[in-house]
Amino acid sequence: MLSLICVYNDEKKLEKYLLSSLKEQTSPYDLVLIDNTKKEFKSAAEALNFGALKAKGDYFVFLHQDISFTSKQSLEKLEKILQQLPQKVIIGPAGALQLDKKNSVVVTNIMHGEPPLYAGGYTGLKINAPYRVQTLDECMIVIPKEVFDILKFDNIVCNGWHLYGVDYCISASRMNIPIYAVPADVYHGSNGSNSMNNEYYNILKKVARKHRSSVDFLNTTTGCWPTSWLLLNIKIIKIFIKTFTYKFMNKFTIGRKVIEFRRNLKQRIEGDK
Repeated sequence: MLSLICVYNDEKKLEKYLLSSLKEQTSPYDLVLIDNTKKEFKSAAEALNFGALKAKGDYFVFLHQDISFTSKQSLEKLEKILQQLPQKVIIGPAGALQLDKKNSVVVTNIMHGEPPLYAGGYTGLKINAPYRVQTLDECMIVIPKEVFDILKFDNIVCNGWHLYGVDYCISASRMNIPIYAVPADVYHGSNGSNSMNNEYYNILKKVARKHRSSVDFLNTTTGCWPTSWLLLNIKIIKIFIKTFTYKFMNKFTIGRKVIEFRRNLKQRIEGDK
């Protein structure tokens, strides 16, 4: 049986996506909800480790509050996929692997955002069978209970709400546990556009430091990140510069258009007199 473990901070979003989609599932499941509307937990790792203590299933499905299962057989299909793979395996609907030294490729078949779009974008690898990857996206990760009993989420390194799944996958791989992205009937309400913030980069640096002795790159659904301290910081600085430049130019363009509009409006008014 699958145990679905979800930490939530928005009851309306939880009901709209996860709970409403679970009502029609054909397979039995164990549901563990962790209420964080009062911000009792400071990190996803802490909250999900706590939730796992209450889980009763053979597999723990850690998922976001805005995940929806898109067919009545979604959980049944997920269980069948698990039966076809090694007993000790970690799976999820979206993952990433190395494309080249500068890029990762997203491996998935799910839709996300509003309006719904393919999560991998134009460059993603769309799958209809399990595909070996380096890491999985945190939107949903399935871990056998026997694996989670010996390897928990790292709430010291991942002391916020990002990259706990990436860190877990790298740690599991070092224990020779394979990671697979699988075709799952899943929709993710968020497109992840707001995930790249200061907390994300701070945790990214800690995850890179933890694993740099075993991997040169962290391939994630948000990009390919070198574990080298120098290269990682150079890349982050470039992103900050690019983001700042874009915002500045965007404001400059809008400001210029406003000035031109006011000038044209003034000329039209004066011309009518």
